[in-house]
Amino acid sequence: ELRVALCALPTTSSIIHSLMKTLFVDIMLNGRFVFTLRYRYCPAFRISMEDVYSKVLEKRPSLKGKPIEMYFD
Repeated sequence: ELRVALCALPTTSSIIHSLMKTLFVDIMLNGRFVFTLRYRYCPAFRISMEDVYSKVLEKRPSLKGKPIEMYFD
């Protein structure tokens, strides 16, 4: 009798997740540090500034409409 052990093959989502990188973005308001955003992205695709801005507003809705500055690490 022959038994074959099937090993778990990586899924597409796990492969993509392993390729993800983290970009640290310092958010400033009127020259003062507010917080650091950890932005996950895939290097195979361009980083959209609109997406980064929407992530900032998702974390800190009180910054909407204010003149924020973003500094990338």
